[in-house]
Amino acid sequence: MGGEGPLPYMVIRAYAEDHGISGDDFKLFRAFFKILDNAWLSHVAERDRAAAQQPSDPSHQ
Repeated sequence: MGGEGPLPYMVIRAYAEDHGISGDDFKLFRAFFKILDNAWLSHVAERDRAAAQQPSDPSHQ
């Protein structure tokens, strides 16, 4: 079906609202969060690519 995707805006907004992050602070929070989210998604994609390239272990068949 597909791998992980970026967290939806609604999730980020709800977290910020729950923790009193608003206005310009929310803009910064969202910008920093997107940087972290993109880094995580890059890591997951690389990890999955590396796992797909590993030869299967015949002893586990």
